[in-house]
Amino acid sequence: MASIAAVTVFIAGHKGANITHGNNFLLAPLSPAENKEVAVPLGDAVAYTHFIQPILQAKCMGCHNTKKAKAGLVMETEALLLKGGKNGKLWDSTSPDFGLMMQRIHKAEDSKEHMPPVGKPQLTEEEKKSIFYWLKRSQFYKENCGI
Repeated sequence: MASIAAVTVFIAGHKGANITHGNNFLLAPLSPAENKEVAVPLGDAVAYTHFIQPILQAKCMGCHNTKKAKAGLVMETEALLLKGGKNGKLWDSTSPDFGLMMQRIHKAEDSKEHMPPVGKPQLTEEEKKSIFYWLKRSQFYKENCGI
């Protein structure tokens, strides 16, 4: 009887964790590490595809994907990032801090508005800088090259 209860709790915990924290949250630490990274020569690297998208996949898309879309925000493609969510666009080139995305990343971790939320893997300083410089570079090209 105890083993049936333990299995039931495990299954319910796994399903609940998938809903609140993203797919395979409970079993991910037990799974063998998958090396999905493909080495790309720096000269051939595409900023979003090779640097920014992996950060967003690891730290943001557990909550901001087509199945979950917290705050109406889906971060799966550049086009969806540009669209923003219910709180508006993620970045604003006229703002000195580039807008909502950078504000949320830099809020105090105990703030309700900080992203990623408490209990989720946090962005490293290097990841924060990468996102900032990507936004800055994207805006430069938009303003100066009409892209």
